[in-house]
Order: sequence, then structure tokens, then C-alpha cells
Amino acid sequence: MPKYRYTAINLDNKKVKGFIDAKDDADFRKLMRAQDLVPVVSAPVAEKHLSYRIKANEASDFSRQLSSMLGSGITVLRALEILKNRDSKPQINAIYTKLHKDISQGHTLSEAMRLQGDCFPELLVNMFASGETGGHIEQVTEKMAIHYDKEHRLNGKVKTAATYPAILFSVTVVVVMLIFTVVLPQFFTILEGIQLPAITRVMLSVSSFLQGYW
Repeated sequence: MPKYRYTAINLDNKKVKGFIDAKDDADFRKLMRAQDLVPVVSAPVAEKHLSYRIKANEASDFSRQLSSMLGSGITVLRALEILKNRDSKPQINAIYTKLHKDISQGHTLSEAMRLQGDCFPELLVNMFASGETGGHIEQVTEKMAIHYDKEHRLNGKVKTAATYPAILFSVTVVVVMLIFTVVLPQFFTILEGIQLPAITRVMLSVSSFLQGYW
């Protein structure tokens, strides 16, 4: 339901400002009359989408908890009410609170998830929509919990596998820099005045460059 910002005149001929939820312009004017207010300026407030994007492990937890509660006979609206009061992470709590609000206004779960912008993965939203259409949302939520749990584990393995090469590369760069800027200059001081091979002269030039400019 859109939120309207207004400036109005009350029965005491005083100017008042505020916000009010209304279905449309006609509903807004009706609500204004009910409060004995004459709107002077009014405009719908654009609702901001939440910027947080659900991670794989969070999508898995959301699907698993939803599946468990739906299997226990709890409605989607009641399940969202429990979730928004249970999760301690502010970003997740804000998403669940918005979901609960949109569902209470008549949207389905998948529609409410789409209204959150990019918070939920597209696959998750589409699968939930399919489950609602086919009447097997409980089974879909369980399958998506397994899917995103596997994705989370795979992401963890990829990060772990990439960590060692990154550390090794960093250490290699540091060691090479130390060799060229600290170790080799000491040897080159001893070798001054001696005819050096081409490769040694190249290393001397690189070392001098690193010392002079880095």
C-alpha cells in the first residue's frame, strides 16, 4: 500500500504535515476527509527497496525454517511473524518485516519476495511461485533449503581452495622484492669493477630500479 506525504489544513485552520497509507488517490482523499483535513499538498512517497542481498546460507536457513513451520500447519503470514522476531541480524530482520507487511496486505509469498528488489535470488523466487501455483510450497521450500545449503558448502570450498594460492603468491612477491632490494645489492657492491655476465647485469638493473623508484 503506497504511503502519501501531505500538507493539510485542519478544522482550526492550522497547517499540519504527515504521512498516511492509502490504496490510491481516491482512498487518500477519503482518509483525509475522515480526519477533517483538507489537503493542500500531497504526493505518494516512493518506497525504497532494501539493498541487502540474501546469501546462500541465509537462503537455505530461510527455506528450511519456512518448510518446517509450514509442515507444522503454520500459515505463511504467521511463519514470517515468527521469523522477523527471531533473527538477530538487522538486515535479515528488515527483510522479514517487509515480507510480513506485504503478505498481510494480500500479496503471495513469491510476490512479496519480488517486491524486495534484489534481496532474494531469482531462482528462489521463481521456485516459490511454482510451489504456490502447484500447491506444494512445503516440498519446494525443503528442496530449496537443500539446494542453497549445497551452494553454500561449494562456495566455502572454492574460497578455501583459492586462499592458499593467494597466500603463496603474496609471499613469493615479498621474497622476490627482498632479494632484489636487500640481498642482491650487497653482492653487487662486492662485484663492482668486475665484468659481469649479461643476466647478472640485467638483475643489477632491476635491483637498482626497484631501489630507486619503489
